[in-house]
Amino acid sequence: MFILISTFLKESCAVRSITRILNISAKTVLSRTLKISKQIKVPYFNKFGCKYEADEMFIKIANNKKQNRLIYTIEQKTKHFIGFVIGSRNTENLKTVIDKVLLLNPKKLYRQVKYLP
Repeated sequence: MFILISTFLKESCAVRSITRILNISAKTVLSRTLKISKQIKVPYFNKFGCKYEADEMFIKIANNKKQNRLIYTIEQKTKHFIGFVIGSRNTENLKTVIDKVLLLNPKKLYRQVKYLP
């Protein structure tokens, strides 16, 4: 059951869609999603002197009127995630993501965000 739920979540199926397809309650889907999310580990990346990319995208969480952004950095060649943050678009959030890259002594940092340092 966990494998099916995680597969549907990876395919961006909503909770109600999963309940309808698997014929189980929404509370079961939510509790199992929580268990799956606790198993996710932050990837460890320690390759020095690579080229990195920083970008952001607008995301909407529920019916929240607040503007949320996903700000992330990836290693350009392998596309491995270095770090990400979800929140408002401010220098504090940018700094947390960029500092992780600066610790890896980057050869070059490409930026898609307009006002990265």
